[in-house]
Amino acid sequence: MNTNFLLSYTACVCTLKIRNLCSRTAAATAIPSAAKTAASTLSTTALCAMLLVSDGHAQESRIATQSVRCAAVFSILAETSADDALRQKKFLKAEAIFSELFIIDQREKKVQVTLEEAHRRRDLILKEFRDTYASRRAYIIEETVLCGAWGEGFLAQGENYGYVPVIPKVIPQNVRADYEATANAALNRWIR
Repeated sequence: MNTNFLLSYTACVCTLKIRNLCSRTAAATAIPSAAKTAASTLSTTALCAMLLVSDGHAQESRIATQSVRCAAVFSILAETSADDALRQKKFLKAEAIFSELFIIDQREKKVQVTLEEAHRRRDLILKEFRDTYASRRAYIIEETVLCGAWGEGFLAQGENYGYVPVIPKVIPQNVRADYEATANAALNRWIR
C-alpha cells in the first residue's frame, strides 16, 4: 500500500478524533463558542492540508491546471467553428499549444505525461463543462475569455512561441468582447 496514503489516512483519523474530542470537551466545560469554532477550524484546516499534500493532482501547478482547461475551451471553439476555416485553424493551434504546455509543465515536475493523458484530462474537463453548463454558464464563458486572452499571448508570437505568457489578470476590452461573443455562440451550438 502507498506510504503517503497510509500517512494521510492515519493523520485524517487522528485529526477527526482530536476534533471530536475538542467538541466534546468544549461542550462539557462550557468553553466559549469562539474557542469551539477555532478548534474546529484548526482541525479541519489540518485535515485539508494533509489531503492536499497526499493528492497528486493537488500538487499540479496553476499553469498545468489552467492549460488543460484552456485546451478544453479551445477544443469547443474549434469544434463549433467548422464553418470558418481560419478561426478553426487558430483554435486548433491554441488547443495544441495548451495540451503541449500541460505536458511540458508536468514533465518539469518529473511526472511522465503523454499526449493521450493530456487529451484524457481535456475530455474530463469537457464532461465537467457539459454536466455543469446549466448552473455554471457564466463561469464557463468567463473561463473562455481568460483562455482566449492567454491564448492570444501565445498566438501573437507567431508559428512557434518562445516564452509562456503569464495567465492574464486583466483582459483588454476588445479581447473580452470578442471571446464573450465567441463563447456564447460556440457554447449554444456545442451544448445541443
